[in-house]
Amino acid sequence: MILRDVAVILSVVGGVVVPPSFAAAPPNFADHVAPILEVWCVDCHRGSRGKNGVALQDHAATMTGGSAGAIVVPGDPGASILYLVAAHERDPVMPPDGDRMSDEELATIRDWIAGGCRRDADDEGSGPKVEAMAAIPRPPSGATVMPDPSCSPQPYWLHDRSDAVVALDASPTSPLLAIGGHRQVTLVSIEDGRPLACLSFPEGTVHDLRFSRDGALLVVGGGRDGASGVAAILDVASGARLRTFDGEPDAVLSADLSPDGSMLALGGPDGIVRVIDVADGSELQRHTPHTDWITAVRFSPDGAMLATADRAGGAFIWEAWTGREFHRLPGLGAPATAITWRADSNLAAFATDAGPVAVFDMERGNRIANQSLHGGVLAAAFLPDGRLLTAGRDGRARIGDIGGGETAGWPPLGDLATALAAGPDGNTIAIGGLDGLVRIRTVGATDDRAVIRADPPLIEEIAVRKAEGALATLDAAIPDAERAVGVANDALTTAQSAAEAATRAADAARVRAEAAARALADATAVRTAIQTSLIEPRRRLAAIEAERQALGEQVARLEEIATRRTAEMRAAVDAVTALELTAVMQGEAAIDATALDAARRLAEGATALAQRAIADAGDIRTALAAAEIRDAGWRSAIDARGPELETARTTETAAIAARDEAAAAMAVAETEVRLATAAVEAASAAAAGAQATLAEHRDRRETAGRALDIARDTLARRRIEIAEAGGQVRAEAE
Repeated sequence: MILRDVAVILSVVGGVVVPPSFAAAPPNFADHVAPILEVWCVDCHRGSRGKNGVALQDHAATMTGGSAGAIVVPGDPGASILYLVAAHERDPVMPPDGDRMSDEELATIRDWIAGGCRRDADDEGSGPKVEAMAAIPRPPSGATVMPDPSCSPQPYWLHDRSDAVVALDASPTSPLLAIGGHRQVTLVSIEDGRPLACLSFPEGTVHDLRFSRDGALLVVGGGRDGASGVAAILDVASGARLRTFDGEPDAVLSADLSPDGSMLALGGPDGIVRVIDVADGSELQRHTPHTDWITAVRFSPDGAMLATADRAGGAFIWEAWTGREFHRLPGLGAPATAITWRADSNLAAFATDAGPVAVFDMERGNRIANQSLHGGVLAAAFLPDGRLLTAGRDGRARIGDIGGGETAGWPPLGDLATALAAGPDGNTIAIGGLDGLVRIRTVGATDDRAVIRADPPLIEEIAVRKAEGALATLDAAIPDAERAVGVANDALTTAQSAAEAATRAADAARVRAEAAARALADATAVRTAIQTSLIEPRRRLAAIEAERQALGEQVARLEEIATRRTAEMRAAVDAVTALELTAVMQGEAAIDATALDAARRLAEGATALAQRAIADAGDIRTALAAAEIRDAGWRSAIDARGPELETARTTETAAIAARDEAAAAMAVAETEVRLATAAVEAASAAAAGAQATLAEHRDRRETAGRALDIARDTLARRRIEIAEAGGQVRAEAE
């Protein structure tokens, strides 16, 4: 292979590298060749700035070659341009204006090529241009990806002050915010600003951050200004670094991952846009029409296009897969600061440092709107609803329609607003400022939800804050607990007084109930005595009644007999009278003397019987009259005690009612006693609980005070250790 125009492949830096002995193993790039190239070549041949496209800062770049093709042929030093020009065996010799490398150094390069261009001591060689990488695992679609609890929020470096926030991005799927700093990236909750993890970026300052579309990966672009640039792909969940793309001659100012994760676009001060194959690290595309620093590169949401912009206001749209120019957009007229795509990929907005946000239609590539809400826009992002979120030199963040006015905004920061990001729902906004602070706000609200430093606090500092918060909480809780004890004691006293009153009332009710019971017993005894005294008179009266009934029956029978005998007597007398009249009228001869005598005897007998019946009836009537007199006497005696008995019964009924009322009152009073006793027990328990809570608060306050002292001492010692370590908190290899 012939390398065209390689007059500037190598240059003299000075010094001599003494090759090691390779008796034990063939040389490899990392241990043997890289130190030689670093001395002689890399100043002119680093990254995309390498002359004639040749970059020699790492194994992959060296094997890739330059604009004319490969410069090494594994196993064949004589066919490898790198060795021939370095050995001055072929023009143009390298370095062009100085001595060649030492024989030992040339032998190292020759042996390395002959041995198969081994990458490192573990590589067996064979000379592939790039090394294949393992596939990057991806989460299920729509999954929430947050840092594992095992990830530490402890920073790697502690800085005296926080620089301006220039790198800020929010996960599109999770409540997670990434904040770039110097040599580290902080992942915080976008809901409350709580630090969740700190990721190492030892290569330098972070200039750009981009989450993958599924939120599982984080692209970090940055480096050391004027010296080197790096883009890294980090696993959000574990914090592990999955890919590192280094070798850039200057810091990476902007980086973005294609939606499918297959390509990585990089841009920086060299004015070249590089598109890297994420799978193997090879360069897929190189775009060179820009005339100044590349300040922004962004893939469209559908992955079909790549937008790039530079510090001179140049802006381009490229076909992502072919690398062909799709639109050369009209000049922006001011340095580009940011690019953002609408979700449908039909519109791309370019923010400028001294002008409006220019919105371009992708169908024709023409500018369709200018949004001028700031004097200069330093950051911009399309929200899910199609409105533009911008931050500018006026220190404010605003939301507006692409061609209209402001629809939402927040008070100014007091300094430049340098970066911004929107949460997945577009309702939570993070604004970074020149003061090194990030403010988390909600659309429609003016107050900050959280204000956090770009560089995370030490875990020890967080522990102090927590301890101070716990102590303040307890200091506020103790007076409340003391008041609660007073209230509980007052309640206990009131309950005890109520219980004593209820007990007295119950005792009085019991006395009244006992008195009512005695009164009832007395009334019952009186009634019983009266009723007992009436038993004999009533028995006598009953006997007299029976006697009267029997006498009345006898009188009735005797009167019937007397009536019948009287009738018989009259009949007999009438018969005698008739016979005697006949004798007077007709003479005695006219009647039968015997019959007359018999009639007379019959009349006399009937008269005697009638008189005797009448006399017997009279005797019985006399006995009946005597019985009635006795009946009246006993009845009078009984009736005489009737009112007394009725009074005794009334008194007893009233006593029963009084007893029942007193018993009910006593039951109510006893219930009141039980309730009051339960209230005393509850109040006593509450008072004991309040006292226990107060004692617990005091114990916890004492413990919290000791914990705060320990935390402060630990923080002070840690700060001393960090200061002695030059600001380094923990090893970047972690």
